[in-house]
Amino acid sequence: MKHTSTSKLRSNAAALIMVAALFAGAGIAHAAFSPDAWKYMRTVTIPAGSGQSSFAKVVLPSDISRTAEGFADIRILNQDGIETPYLLTRSISQKGDVMTPRLLDMGTVGGETRFVADVGQNGLVHSGMSIDAASKNFKRQVKVYASHWPIAVDSSEWALITDKGYIFKFTDPQTGYVAGKNEVSFPASSARYLKVVISSGEEGPVAVSNAVLYGDSHVDVPTTVKEFPVSVFNNPTKRATEITVDLGGPGNLTNAISLNTEDRNYSRRVIIESSNSNGATSTWRYVGQGSISNVSTSMFAGSSNRIAYSEQKSRFIRASIVNDDNRPLAVGAAASIESPVISAVFETRPGEAYRLYYGNPLAVVPVYDIARMASYLEENKIPSAFLSDETDNAAYVIPQGPVVPFTESHQWLLNALLVIVVLIIGGGVAWYLRTYMNNSQSNAK
Repeated sequence: MKHTSTSKLRSNAAALIMVAALFAGAGIAHAAFSPDAWKYMRTVTIPAGSGQSSFAKVVLPSDISRTAEGFADIRILNQDGIETPYLLTRSISQKGDVMTPRLLDMGTVGGETRFVADVGQNGLVHSGMSIDAASKNFKRQVKVYASHWPIAVDSSEWALITDKGYIFKFTDPQTGYVAGKNEVSFPASSARYLKVVISSGEEGPVAVSNAVLYGDSHVDVPTTVKEFPVSVFNNPTKRATEITVDLGGPGNLTNAISLNTEDRNYSRRVIIESSNSNGATSTWRYVGQGSISNVSTSMFAGSSNRIAYSEQKSRFIRASIVNDDNRPLAVGAAASIESPVISAVFETRPGEAYRLYYGNPLAVVPVYDIARMASYLEENKIPSAFLSDETDNAAYVIPQGPVVPFTESHQWLLNALLVIVVLIIGGGVAWYLRTYMNNSQSNAK
């Protein structure tokens, strides 16, 4: 028994040591921010009058992407050097038409809060609801039912359209800071009446003060557009017109090109390629394709000369218009290049100042809690902060090159040693052979 107890103690101790090692390893893997490894810096200016919002966003200049893969090196720090979590986003969700229903039969049963929302008529499509609650702290599941005609709130004829709703609210008693989620999404419904049931909880029934219905959401993906001069080459071998755009340097993130031509009545396939060089030996990589067209007839008139492609950081973009047996199009001297607008959303605190660091190609993507809150943030309601011009980080230290072994950095010395060793060995062998021959001759006499 004593031996068994000792074995268990040793086993438990070993397990604790392994756990401690794992936590220590995790701590080492996620090292603290070290300013000497980040080359560039920009000051973040929080907009005046945004004190009511606990979040801000900054639009990242497209050339920031040149320093690392996928913006992995972006870091935001406050004036004390404390890292501030952020979330990268490239789209804005906008809700559809908003409707304010009448709230009927408000009440509680067994700790559950329930009410009926009357839109006023059938046929108005809605796909979500915002529920305003006076209660300060709660976490609840929400069920939503639909009906096209008025029925009793307890009726079994209500049709369930979702039981996956979830709302919560947190209020800090010290600071009064409020956070939460009050929206419930459900499949699009055109019913006039919606019954809402908020589950019970230990904090007591949720006191609902108001509710708003809204239609289907849509997503706006903002972009920036800039014109660049182009070089045009009608390639007879490929039967294609090659339009090449020089962005001035690698690292600018782009994802679409719009060509200019005054020709009419055409429909051509366009192949998009990218490269970091533009010469006879350049290697071009296929990144997408599309079509351009212009139709001008008595029945229809319209044109489209925009081609989207996968996001690139290459310096050169080449659009090849496939002419087949048609004459080449007269292409304009400039083309429009689009870049996605990517923003960093981060939490702000009163009285804090912030700086944005980048320029560390070895940085890895940080993991923050805010990434799990993305669905609870309405980006279009978050105030925009501003970035200063790029400056060099004074604390940056140029990385030392790889350590070169002594034998590689002093190859001449190694060669000399080898020559000396060969001479010594050769001299030794010659002396041995001479001695051996002399002894042999002496013995022969």
